[in-house]
Amino acid sequence: MTVADDLAARIRIHAAAAREENPLFRSTLAGRVTPAGFAIYLANIRYLIAKTISHLKLAHSVAKKRGRLDLAAHFEHKIDEETGHELWADQDRQALRARFEVPTDFELLASMRRLVTYIEHTIESNPARYLSYMLFAEYYTVLAAPEWLVALDEHCGIPTSMVSVISKHIELDQAHAAEGLREIDELIEPVEGAELIETLLEAMRLMNLFFAEVADECEKRAAA
Repeated sequence: MTVADDLAARIRIHAAAAREENPLFRSTLAGRVTPAGFAIYLANIRYLIAKTISHLKLAHSVAKKRGRLDLAAHFEHKIDEETGHELWADQDRQALRARFEVPTDFELLASMRRLVTYIEHTIESNPARYLSYMLFAEYYTVLAAPEWLVALDEHCGIPTSMVSVISKHIELDQAHAAEGLREIDELIEPVEGAELIETLLEAMRLMNLFFAEVADECEKRAAA
């Protein structure tokens, strides 16, 4: 089994358990995600997606300085692919605000700050580790998000048209995830496999903490 195969298998297992182990998914199925609570999710996801470009530029710079020219070229290519995706979240927030009359500007959650800090730390320590995070973000979205979007609509009354930042990534990331799997085995050194697995496991943990914090905020608003 290659490193890419190992990472993909772990992501598939994680995604298959999303209904039970993703706190935000559980709250969605229970009908506890209010428009105000969902706005908190959108504000934080918008920030994370907007940071992608600076993360790719950092990964490109570090890889180039360390003589990893193929890796640097990969990150440079990804910049064009990922530019402007935060605008989808902006459109979603505008639609949510117009329909439900809820605020959409919020302070970043502590869990999101921790996730972004971790991503930046991994890039600085070894930019190849960012490949693992990107694969997780893209492949997990493809596998778990379609069912979640249906649940948001059916159980919480939040239509998919207001979650275009996710629905558009589902479409794009099918190809991106397949490319990411090929590129991991082409671009990493064999000894880096353990680092990429470690990065994946920690990214899963931190993302689930983010989902849990959003779910807590939704519960507070549902109770109110």
